[in-house]
Amino acid sequence: MSDKGGSCTCLTCGCRNRPEARFCAECGQSLTSIPPAVPVPKKKPSSGGCCNLILLSMAGAAAFMWFGPVCRSNSTARRSTISLALDLPREKAEGLYDLLRPGDILVLIGKHADFIEGTHAEVRALEQFVELLTRLEGLSPRDLRGLRSRLQHEWTSKQTYKLRRSKAKALQRILRMDDVPLAVERHGSRLVVWATPEDQAIISGVAEILRGKQPQPSVPRW
Repeated sequence: MSDKGGSCTCLTCGCRNRPEARFCAECGQSLTSIPPAVPVPKKKPSSGGCCNLILLSMAGAAAFMWFGPVCRSNSTARRSTISLALDLPREKAEGLYDLLRPGDILVLIGKHADFIEGTHAEVRALEQFVELLTRLEGLSPRDLRGLRSRLQHEWTSKQTYKLRRSKAKALQRILRMDDVPLAVERHGSRLVVWATPEDQAIISGVAEILRGKQPQPSVPRW
């Protein structure tokens, strides 16, 4: 390589040589060839980084295997929903709305309890519940007292439901109305219900909904 002053500098050792020189007077390296490049050593991958990557991959796979099926099954279970229009007296509509409005209950209810939306099992269970609530609707207080007195011997099924206190209180409020054909008591978060076996199955379905579960089919009334 030639400098501006006319001398030729060796690229290997930096020694200056005459312009016409072909080999360096100091190291003997050819002045007309490019010195070989010095290889750069490759950086070895960090074993710690590889281990962390492997651990993260294993953790991700385990999380997918554990939570993935659960998320998919929940999504699939609620993929098919139906709606049901309701027409309830004001007091019962308010009671049903208070019962189903908490955020951890999966059923959707209109602000005025004019409709409910849920899975087929949920809507069917609540449809039977509404039928129970309105079965004796329109009777006079005197007729109701006489009918309840005659029906009490049929309330052979007794069951205690353990619910969150607020839900037990809301369910008791709507079940203790005079024209609902059953008997109910509440002890804190425990609700005791006396009813016919068929009506008890309806209450059991509602209790499952309040627990965030899918109700089991109840025995049909004949």
